[in-house]
Amino acid sequence: GSGVDVVRAVAVEEELIKSCDAGLDEAYPEAYSLARTEYGAPLPEYLPTGDAVAEFDAVLDVISEVGFFDLDEDALATTVSATGDDVGGEAVRALDPVWRDSESGESVIVYDSGTVWDADTQRVIDTLRFVALDSGLLNDPREALEGSGFTEAYRRARTKYGAPLPRWEPAADGARELTPQLPPSDELVDARSFDGVSPDELEVAREE
Repeated sequence: GSGVDVVRAVAVEEELIKSCDAGLDEAYPEAYSLARTEYGAPLPEYLPTGDAVAEFDAVLDVISEVGFFDLDEDALATTVSATGDDVGGEAVRALDPVWRDSESGESVIVYDSGTVWDADTQRVIDTLRFVALDSGLLNDPREALEGSGFTEAYRRARTKYGAPLPRWEPAADGARELTPQLPPSDELVDARSFDGVSPDELEVAREE
C-alpha cells in the first residue's frame, strides 16, 4: 500500500488516532511535536495558526513603536534635504525620496515623534513601508506590503537599517496558514493597541 507520513505514524503509535486512515484534525499539532522531539524526525518547528496570529500581532505591536529616528540614517538611499529650522512647520526633517522624482526635494517630512508624512500621497508612511520604499521593494507608498515583501522589509529594517526589532522568522514550510500583511499606515501608527509588549523591549530587542 501507500506509505504513511511520519506525523500520522507517530499519531497511531501514540494512540492519538485509531488507524492510519483516521483524520488527524486536532491531534496534528501534538503528533507533529512528538515526531520532532521524541522520535527525532527532521521537521521544522510547527506553530499552529492561532499561535502564529498571536505572534504576528506582537510583531506588529513592536513595529508600530519604531519610528524614523530608530533607523540608521547612514543606511538611507533617501536624502535628508533639510533639518531643524530649515524645515517648515512642526517637522524636523525634510527628505528627498529615492522612490520618485520630487520637484521640491522636500516632499517627505519627518516629525519629532519619528512619524513620516508623504505630501504627494497625503499619508503617513510607517517605518517598515519607508524601508521598503527606500530599499526598492516598493515604488509607491500606496502599494500593499505583504507576503514575502513584508518579511523581506522586516529583515532589511532589522539588519540593514538598524531598527530595534526582535528576530522573527515566519514559517516557510506551509505549516501555518498566515500571510504577513502590513495594515494601512494610519491604523498601524495611530490605532493599534500595544498589547503584551513593553516599550522597554525596543531597547533590548536587538540583544535577543
